[in-house]
Amino acid sequence: MQNVLDHPARRTIVSLLRQGELAAGAMADALGRRRPGVSYHLSVLNEDGLVHCRIDGQRRIYRLDVERLSELLEVSLEEAYRVARTEAVA
Repeated sequence: MQNVLDHPARRTIVSLLRQGELAAGAMADALGRRRPGVSYHLSVLNEDGLVHCRIDGQRRIYRLDVERLSELLEVSLEEAYRVARTEAVA
């Protein structure tokens, strides 16, 4: 199962956003990454519905969708449980 949170940069972005809204530039600075790379990962998270973006002047401000994160974690846990049961039977 491919998960939007498989990439470590996206997991770190989600962790940052758990503390509240952040501008894309502030996330790039916090991650020590270039803005185009962070913007790419934010677009992946946005397409999945895990983050939402609003524009404030020149800045894009992102926030985490906690309900969507809960859904993703639940699906991941169910998949891990299914795999573990399958391996235990084999």
